[in-house]
Amino acid sequence: MPADPGPRIQRTEGVARPDEELHMSGAVEGQVTAARLAQNGMTASADVIEHPLGLLAALSPAGRADRDTPIDDLGREWRIVESGVNVKQYPMCYATHRSIDAIGDLIKAHDLKAGDVAEVAVTIGKTQSMMLRNHQPQTGLEAKFSMEFAMASALIARRNGLSELTDEFVRRPDVQSTMGKVKITTSDTVAQDDPIFAAADRVEVKLADGRRLKSADVEFARGHWERPLSREELAVKFHDCADAELGEKGAAALFSELQALDRLTSLRDLRTAADLAA
Repeated sequence: MPADPGPRIQRTEGVARPDEELHMSGAVEGQVTAARLAQNGMTASADVIEHPLGLLAALSPAGRADRDTPIDDLGREWRIVESGVNVKQYPMCYATHRSIDAIGDLIKAHDLKAGDVAEVAVTIGKTQSMMLRNHQPQTGLEAKFSMEFAMASALIARRNGLSELTDEFVRRPDVQSTMGKVKITTSDTVAQDDPIFAAADRVEVKLADGRRLKSADVEFARGHWERPLSREELAVKFHDCADAELGEKGAAALFSELQALDRLTSLRDLRTAADLAA
């Protein structure tokens, strides 16, 4: 058999991107492989997790992992059931999402346009700021890690989707100019559920006429398990991802089938529904 060439790189509207988010898909691949190996009888050392050279030690080189306390609920209680699932609403670094929600609320409330805005002041956590290192991005990939672009896209396109993450859109003069209006300050506060984030993000917009508009503090991004997306919001995200491959009707059919996943007799029905609608 020919060797697997690995993830394909597609060039779409000037943006080179892997078919999958490689770091995430690699982790999922490892989990599936491990489950299949265990299912087929492969075993490992009984102390592979708590051994001084085991998994917990590898995950905590500083040695802060508790390797002695028994885990009585292992395999019986699941955090995902307790806390729910976080869904990324925007195809950008998650460190931008709360601020995108904040400026989006201001845009809707005041019908803001980029030309109305003199300055956008964003307050985020220090680690968030470090992650968002591209302050004047020139490519779609760089723009994913740019708070300046996130704010400019929201003001100009009134959305932050895949169609905005192209080299062509990022390099537009109005986008580049609007990015220059964004100022970032950092907060020492820490979110309770994730130490990477500040306790909340906030956005203040200074208008060309001198007025200032302040967002509410945004503690959870839309899509966080504390603020789940509505079916309509999920559909918008799904179509943004799937329309190019399946067409609008095919994507709508597949989305509808996915909402009833627990009632399907076979996963093969998913693609069949999309193919029939296309």
